[in-house]
Amino acid sequence: MKVFQEQVKQHFSLGLVYRNAVRGFRALYLTFGETPDKLLAFSHRLGLDLEELVKKGMVRVDKLPMMREPELVNFVTEVTVKGLEEFDIVVIDSITPLLKLLEGYATRRAWLQSVMYDMISRSRGLLVLVADMLVSEDPDLRLLEYIADVVIEFRYRCSDVIERYMVFKKFRGREITISTIPFDIGPGGITVLNYIAREYTSARREKRGIVVGCKPLEHLLPSSIEPGTSIFIADRTRGFGRTMIHQWLHEKSLKWLKDGYRIIFLSYNPRYVEIIHRYVKQWGMEDRALVEFLNPLLINPSTVVREEMRLCKEFNADIVFVLDIEKVFHAYTGRAEHLYRYAMYAINAL
Repeated sequence: MKVFQEQVKQHFSLGLVYRNAVRGFRALYLTFGETPDKLLAFSHRLGLDLEELVKKGMVRVDKLPMMREPELVNFVTEVTVKGLEEFDIVVIDSITPLLKLLEGYATRRAWLQSVMYDMISRSRGLLVLVADMLVSEDPDLRLLEYIADVVIEFRYRCSDVIERYMVFKKFRGREITISTIPFDIGPGGITVLNYIAREYTSARREKRGIVVGCKPLEHLLPSSIEPGTSIFIADRTRGFGRTMIHQWLHEKSLKWLKDGYRIIFLSYNPRYVEIIHRYVKQWGMEDRALVEFLNPLLINPSTVVREEMRLCKEFNADIVFVLDIEKVFHAYTGRAEHLYRYAMYAINAL
């Protein structure tokens, strides 16, 4: 699992350096472990062309030598101070070996407070300290949390699959979410899965006024549903008979399609997909409706949501129906945390 931690922190720190360097901010990347050539090759595989930025003088990657305690502390301090005078961003990957060399909590705190924090406060630069979370209750991590202005913690869960998530533990002067934020790693670095799509919904503000049109629900829901609203409906009837929910879905979706809205029907039940396909064909609305079957037996919850987000973006949907999510529960052998996690991903991301 140490390999996973190394990948995540390097994805994040290299991505931070790249995205700021292309905007004109010069960055210095200091590493204890990897050689510059290896880091540049690794960034290239991520789709980050750091080598070109190095040639332009926007990024410099240096490997820090391992020396005895006094020499190393003084050397890192000197390199950091000089780096903040020449560069806008300095990354130290990782600060853990250096902290372990300093004897005692008081010595570490004094060095971080007087040298790192006070020095940064007098400069206009950004210092990024990458640390290894060797144990959950590491006093060095607590010390870094106390000193730093922003603390982002990367974690993972291992069940049937590995799921990655991050937590903003501190962001001085800003509001932060207390929930975990799932993410994926792919070309271009880290992609957040759990976010409120403000840009997506703001483009549809002119399409206000989706009316519920159901008497019992009018007492519970506003008369006009705003973009970005999530509604969860639990159908407690047994079997696949034509329930009130199916009738309501049939009538309202037909009306919304006729009104010009684009609708996606996502279902985990192949039988229901066939029925919706037949309805859409009868209505003559194939150009405004997309019907897709997703098999939760083949992929984990976060991957399911990523696929749903891709379909929503490509089809440019106004309304998304996610049907039969109890199939997700059964797919994971009744483990409630999978269904809960999927629901949180879907509600926040879709």
